[in-house]
Amino acid sequence: IPYLVFVTDSKWLLISILCFIGEFVFLSKKESEIDCYMRIILYICSWNFLEMRIGYDGKRAVQNFTGLGNYSRYVVQSLSAFAPENEYWLYAPVHRENQQLSSMVAESRGTVSVHYPSYWLWRGMTSLWRVGGIRRTLKRDNIRLFHGLSNELPLTIHRVREVKSVVTVHDLIFLRLSHCFS
Repeated sequence: IPYLVFVTDSKWLLISILCFIGEFVFLSKKESEIDCYMRIILYICSWNFLEMRIGYDGKRAVQNFTGLGNYSRYVVQSLSAFAPENEYWLYAPVHRENQQLSSMVAESRGTVSVHYPSYWLWRGMTSLWRVGGIRRTLKRDNIRLFHGLSNELPLTIHRVREVKSVVTVHDLIFLRLSHCFS
């Protein structure tokens, strides 16, 4: 079962970046910021950060130059600066020239890398690779945590017991203003 991170506004962005490392998270505006930070810090102190390999859905980081692409690159860049002992692997279905991403990878000094489907069949069916084929890739690459950065996870991620997963949900306005949606 994936763990959820809800980003409700920009002041919660840092909290969501830190929280995805743990096994909890529903950020509520009812909880004070101090309480939430303390909960995060206590949890992080109990986590073993040593040399963890973290995988990300890198489609948006590679293909989008604004919006979710910026968010994805910012999360990976921030975490690689915060915990440089870890490895951060972005998995993208297709290669696209992206100067922002190239700069980030170069500045990371080897902690951030981008990976594409290696098997010829998956290179031809990239949508299917993102939905299910990536599962074997994550296991082969010894990914301990997979973060779906844009509202989705591979359908079969739960079948890889060695890989925990988390997804960031960006827009929940339909929950607060359900009467505005049909």
